[in-house]
Amino acid sequence: MRTRGAVLIASITILSLLGVGPAPGQGRYNKAAFEKVMEQANREARVLLGSLIAGNWEKAGSAAESIEKLAGEMRVLTPKRNPDQTSRFQSHADSLAAGAARLAAAAKAKDDGATSEA
Repeated sequence: MRTRGAVLIASITILSLLGVGPAPGQGRYNKAAFEKVMEQANREARVLLGSLIAGNWEKAGSAAESIEKLAGEMRVLTPKRNPDQTSRFQSHADSLAAGAARLAAAAKAKDDGATSEA
């Protein structure tokens, strides 16, 4: 039960990181592209959470890998309204990618403890 609680907390953290506001892409604001990446990441986060709760390690690992890849796409996006916040936004994307990578590795290993830590 403790592991599932930790997984839930980790998932909530991921979802909160995914909630970063709109941003431009590669020097030009592209709201539609940004929203598409965010929608995909949110969808994968829900799949990840459901898969971890159900104990479907393969699906959880796949979802975590997708989130890691999407976080890389998010990293190249820059905040529109506050360009001075670029490093903060990129730091959030990096944290999301790192957490997703740890979750993917833990899921591949079918390791409850490592999943909780990730």
